[in-house]
Amino acid sequence: MSDWWHGKMETITEDTVLAEFNKTPRRRCVRDTSGLSDYQNKFWVPFMCQKRIFEKQTGLFLEYEAHEKNYVKSEISEKELSIIERWIQDQGSLIFLRNCLALSIALDFNFVEGKASEYTSIGSLVHRGKNNPNNKDIVEQLSSLATEKINTLPFYKDVDFVCAIPSRKPVDLPGQVTALVSEKIGKPNITEGFIFGKEKEAVKNSKLGAKWDAWKKSEISFKAVGAFDVKGKSVVLLDDVYQSGRTIQYVAMKLQEAGVRQICGLSLVKTWGDKDNTSFKK
Repeated sequence: MSDWWHGKMETITEDTVLAEFNKTPRRRCVRDTSGLSDYQNKFWVPFMCQKRIFEKQTGLFLEYEAHEKNYVKSEISEKELSIIERWIQDQGSLIFLRNCLALSIALDFNFVEGKASEYTSIGSLVHRGKNNPNNKDIVEQLSSLATEKINTLPFYKDVDFVCAIPSRKPVDLPGQVTALVSEKIGKPNITEGFIFGKEKEAVKNSKLGAKWDAWKKSEISFKAVGAFDVKGKSVVLLDDVYQSGRTIQYVAMKLQEAGVRQICGLSLVKTWGDKDNTSFKK
């Protein structure tokens, strides 16, 4: 297992989630920018998730500059520049997300930028899969995309378990995709360890502040699944759509309370909006 897991996540609470949400930027997709500043020959990343993956994949280390509130690599040599440029190219549509999880990513946005009615290829799969989670072809395609990312990203490939955002529906897209991912990577799926104490209110059309309360009212908890002990272990937590991040962080908090040490979030798509359910709104 990677030595990175010797670290420990900060305790997730509603206050820490809100504090992270109030920081900017909340996300970063490096395909749209080189990340190289226009001065002093610097490469920068804005938050820890991207820093950890960048350093592990490139072997280049960044230092925090408090006045810029960024992690920075200065005085870049020609060799280092080549490494950085290749790393940027390799990230493709990957979106790094700022939240309270150890790491958190999305595979792409749901819509093409500036085009509220044009889905990205992954966005189209998710949209159709949410309407028909029993579609084996769609679930296969999405699980393959998620599996490829898990197998190639540092830390993600070293986890002990996989888990989906729990649902009261008999069949849902995150659950279907996670079940297949579990088979593909050979890591146990612990989703069934979640127990709802009460009926959970629908959060699909909820505003930002109501999402956390809806999960809280459901009295959801996590219990050990069979012979699998989660204490001190690591988990990839998978969801289909990431918006404000409230849902995935609440579920991660419950895993953390059960003893999980590190949680890597993997969302299939990120909406352009962060605060409500107008998914294309910037």
